[in-house]
Amino acid sequence: AALRPARGARAGAMRFFTREYLQNSTPSRKDGVDPDKEQQFRRTYCNFIKKMVQELKLLSWTLETAIVFTHRFFAVRSISKNDRFLVATASVFLALKVDESPRSLRDVAYVMVMTKNANKPAELLALKDNPDAYLAPLMESLLLAERSLLYTLAFDLNVDHSYPVLVENLKKLGMDKVDNADDVKLFQLTHNMLNDSMITTVCLQYHPRKIVAVAMQRVAKLSERKLPLPDGKSFTEYFDMT
Repeated sequence: AALRPARGARAGAMRFFTREYLQNSTPSRKDGVDPDKEQQFRRTYCNFIKKMVQELKLLSWTLETAIVFTHRFFAVRSISKNDRFLVATASVFLALKVDESPRSLRDVAYVMVMTKNANKPAELLALKDNPDAYLAPLMESLLLAERSLLYTLAFDLNVDHSYPVLVENLKKLGMDKVDNADDVKLFQLTHNMLNDSMITTVCLQYHPRKIVAVAMQRVAKLSERKLPLPDGKSFTEYFDMT
């Protein structure tokens, strides 16, 4: 049996930025947010999105879509002037629509409050006492945030996902057998590395084809496993990484 690509994968244009721009010239940098602080903020909103996705019982491509939307937003908007949790939640809400897994705005707002205030009993009590009154203004804010997100992304909602690229690459190499322990291990370790890369800006710099290929190469090297490339083909040439 072979691994199968997940549904919901789409080809589409992505906005890319240079490393120099992301490191030195973003609106956040101009507002005095240093790279380390921005990465800390990035980690918090990525973890926040992951928790929301888990609570909403969504699949991995919706997680990736939401994180990419949020990264793209903060590549051109200051993280010091925009509530990162509100933007992240709007990204989840928009990703649900794009990936055809819609949830109600109220459900998304409710999960946002529960996730953001997990360690704040007073906030959770206020939500429980009068959920409609508590959620109404938040839902309005989320709709405004979604509108801002759409304009910031220039209505470009295409996201190429890494998972189907990984499955395609493994199939191309004949390493996609689920009954082969080494193939499964290579898939899982590469998938884990791709998940870890989500908190970085690598998706803003490179197409998933390159990101996945580099991850596969690193995992194979760490696992001391040789990838079966055709004779005369380098890894870079075979996976079109030039």
